[in-house]
Amino acid sequence: MDLWRVGRTLRRRWYLTALGVGLTVIVAAVTLASTPPVYEAKSVIVLLGPSRPPADTPTVDTGKPLVAGAVNPYRTFDGSITTTAQVMSEVMKQPEVVAALRRQGASGDFAVDSDATGGPTVTISGRASSAGKALHTSRLVVAEFRIELAHRQAAAGAPDNTLISASDVVVPHGATLLTKTRNRALAAIVTLGLAATVGLVVIADSLVEGRRGRRMSNDTAGRRRPVIGPPAARRGSADPRRPIRTTRPAPAETRRVTAPPAPAIGPPAPASDPVLTGSNHSDHSEPDAP
Repeated sequence: MDLWRVGRTLRRRWYLTALGVGLTVIVAAVTLASTPPVYEAKSVIVLLGPSRPPADTPTVDTGKPLVAGAVNPYRTFDGSITTTAQVMSEVMKQPEVVAALRRQGASGDFAVDSDATGGPTVTISGRASSAGKALHTSRLVVAEFRIELAHRQAAAGAPDNTLISASDVVVPHGATLLTKTRNRALAAIVTLGLAATVGLVVIADSLVEGRRGRRMSNDTAGRRRPVIGPPAARRGSADPRRPIRTTRPAPAETRRVTAPPAPAIGPPAPASDPVLTGSNHSDHSEPDAP
C-alpha cells in the first residue's frame, strides 16, 4: 500500500485516526509530567606534578645555569600523571566512596571521567532533580576527589615534595537543565504512537472492507443462483408448504386446434331428381297382377 492509499484510508477512517493521535498526545503529556527534570553541574580539574622536584632531580633548562629550585608544574606532565588521572577516576566509582558521598548529601548520580585523549584532566558531573542539588553534588565530588588523591599517595609512602595535586580548571556556578533525555523519550513516544495509529487504522479498514465485500458477494450469489430442492433443505426451513423458487419456466398451456375440412376435388355431384327416382322405383317394382 502506497502513501496515497494510506492517506486516503486515514481520511476515510478519520475517527480512528483522531482517537490514535489523541491517545498519543495524552501518553506523551503524562510521560512529560511524570518525568522529573534533570540538572547537571560540571567541573573540570587537572592533575599537576610537584612544584619543587626532589633534590636529586635535574631542574628544567631555562637557558640559564641549572639551579635547584621551583619548576612550572604545567611543564612536568608525563605518563605518570595521566595514569594517576585514570586510576582516580576508577577510585571515585567504588561503592564505599559513593556511599560516603551520599551520606554527605550528594545525589548519588554523578560521573567521574578521565580525558579520553589521555590528558591529565578529569571531568566531574553532578546530576540531580534540582539545580541547587546538582551544584552541591558536583562540589562534594570534587572535594572528595582531592581527599582520595592525597590519601592514596600518603598510603603509598610518597614524599611530600613529590605529591600530585588537583587544580580547578572549570568551576561551576550553576546547573543546566538537560532536555536531551526528555526530548528523546517524547520523540520515541510520538513515533511509536503515530506508527501504531497508522497500522491499526489500515488493519481496521482492511477488515471492514473485506467483510463488506464478502457480504455483497453473498447477496449477489443469492439473487443469481436461487436454491432448488425440497423446502426442508433450503436455508434450514422445514415448512413443506413454503413454495419452491425455481428459474425453470412453467410449461406452456396445450391448446387443441381443429383443422378445417379439406376442399372437394372434381365436378360437383348431380342433384337427385325426384321424378327419376320415382320412375326408377317403378321400373324395378313387380308388375301388377291381372
